[in-house]
Amino acid sequence: MANENRVSDMICNVGGRNKFFDMRSALVPAYTDDYAMIHGVGGSKHAPTSGIMLTITDYSEGKGDKSKFVTGIIPPFLIDKMLAVCRQNAGEHLGGNADVAAALGVINAKMDRVYAGLLAGAAKAVTACSNLVSGKGHEKGPMADFGQVLLSMRKSLTDKEAGVQTFGIRDGHTEFTHHQERVNMYRKDPKDGFVFVSTVDITRRQYNEQGAERKYPWVIKLRNFWAQPKEQANGTTAYVSSSARDVTECFIQISDDDMHRCCYTADHFIRVWENAVTIPLVLQGLELKQQARQNR
Repeated sequence: MANENRVSDMICNVGGRNKFFDMRSALVPAYTDDYAMIHGVGGSKHAPTSGIMLTITDYSEGKGDKSKFVTGIIPPFLIDKMLAVCRQNAGEHLGGNADVAAALGVINAKMDRVYAGLLAGAAKAVTACSNLVSGKGHEKGPMADFGQVLLSMRKSLTDKEAGVQTFGIRDGHTEFTHHQERVNMYRKDPKDGFVFVSTVDITRRQYNEQGAERKYPWVIKLRNFWAQPKEQANGTTAYVSSSARDVTECFIQISDDDMHRCCYTADHFIRVWENAVTIPLVLQGLELKQQARQNR
């Protein structure tokens, strides 16, 4: 029993300032009747939902009762999606097109400026010609009239108030956003019937609001709370958001390298787990299916 207490489901761990982020195994094999699913998908007729558990432990306000601990379970395929994003952002990227739309907008604005300058100059030229023909030209001669044309064009092209900012195309990168809400109908408070709810938000942003590159582009935010269940017309269960109580929320910022390491390790663990646990399940399911065919 002592050895069992030391067994851990932790796959990987990231430590931050007074915070720790873990990925843990919450994988569940499908029932034999659902052998082709491999993983449990939840519901009354299937095995419990299989996934990878994310946890954040926050000691910012102290340890013991002052610490916070939150969890959330994501589907196994999401690890593969996140790993793909990590691989796309690995190494140096040149010739990215993240700002192409903005660059085209700047180019169009510059072209509009040139067009406006030409129009202003043409209008002044027409006025100058009309004045010369009617004898109302500049007192210093026709060169002064056409000097006004050039001044008008220069003013339209160099007006600082309408100035067009320069642009640059930054290195290419891939962003990521995931949001999920999970209502655990099997974890119910006997006092009021409220159910346990967990939400997971995972984002990756290369730059902050000021345009500076982030050192920790990944952000994981987990929320745990209790809420009144709400039956949906399609048979699923949601929750009444206004009834939420005992809300605990934590977030952590993670670097590209640490997230790559975690997703790489978790992805490999899922493959090893599938080989170790579900190959016998598939063989047994196929055998039962063959027996059912023979008994028809």
